[in-house]
Amino acid sequence: MIFPVSFPSVLLIYIMRIVSDLSFFWHIEPVLLRSQSLMRLVGFNGRQIRMGTCNRGIDSKATNDNQDLRDDSPEIRGPICADSVAAYIDRLLRN
Repeated sequence: MIFPVSFPSVLLIYIMRIVSDLSFFWHIEPVLLRSQSLMRLVGFNGRQIRMGTCNRGIDSKATNDNQDLRDDSPEIRGPICADSVAAYIDRLLRN
């Protein structure tokens, strides 16, 4: 499994979760991953914060029509989803 995000970035996101005292793991998405200032500290650029680091979760119709509908959406996706961070940490702890 190849992750588009580096190990130090995921580790910093996980440390931010601990420092911010978020009791549930899925709270990192609205609180941390959509915060542009915090994600810039981790090392993501503005495009990655707004659109994500991959096309996973994007409607397949948008990719079939060769139109990028993400540019019209005002919502910030965040660079990665909370499940990706959880999978990365889980895989790290299992090895």
